Amino acid sequence: MRRLSLLAALMLGLVQGVQAKMSTNVPEALIRAVGSRLDSEVEHWWVRDLTDSYHWLRGARIYWVIGSEFGSAVASSDAPDRFVCLSCPGGLSAVSRQIAENLGSAPWSVLGVDGFARLIVEWTEDPRVRVADLAFLTSQSAVMETWLLGREKSEAVFAGACVDPTLSQTSEGRFELRFNAIDHAGAVKRLIVGLRQNPFEIEKIDVEIIHPEGTFSYPDEL
Repeated sequence: MRRLSLLAALMLGLVQGVQAKMSTNVPEALIRAVGSRLDSEVEHWWVRDLTDSYHWLRGARIYWVIGSEFGSAVASSDAPDRFVCLSCPGGLSAVSRQIAENLGSAPWSVLGVDGFARLIVEWTEDPRVRVADLAFLTSQSAVMETWLLGREKSEAVFAGACVDPTLSQTSEGRFELRFNAIDHAGAVKRLIVGLRQNPFEIEKIDVEIIHPEGTFSYPDEL
């Protein structure tokens, strides 16, 4: 239910475009942090504060910045004049630090493996990306026809892309998280996340394309 509430809040924010557009109030530090990620002018940006979606987060705020053509970036801030882009190249160290400071060396034990996978994809890619697990598949029955408005018309293919995340230990103090995700462009990806404990660190994220953009039609897109 919490996941559905987050998505509803995000989509509501996009509908309320006049309120969401904050071109006159975007801090210069935020512009510097995410500007290279968004190929659009600042006056076309929407800025959403997602901090309340992460009840465990302390000492920082999380912002989702959406540009024209719905490109976006995720940033964190621990002071009004300090922002770091989490979803930009090189952002994994900042993501790792925020997770370690708030959730410890085994964040999956706090959030669950599926919740941990959602956090990673929301912060390193885009809050619209959906973890394609079996619970997600069940929840999409009411909008399945919309998903199948893309190139792929088979519900069986969609269902085949939905598998539960797996977390396995690869060596002493190191783990690998694997999960599938569907992005707002209708592509299905497999993310392979290399993790280290004590101290916690996301060492790398490899992405494999299972189905390219346009395969499915994202039902929540505006």
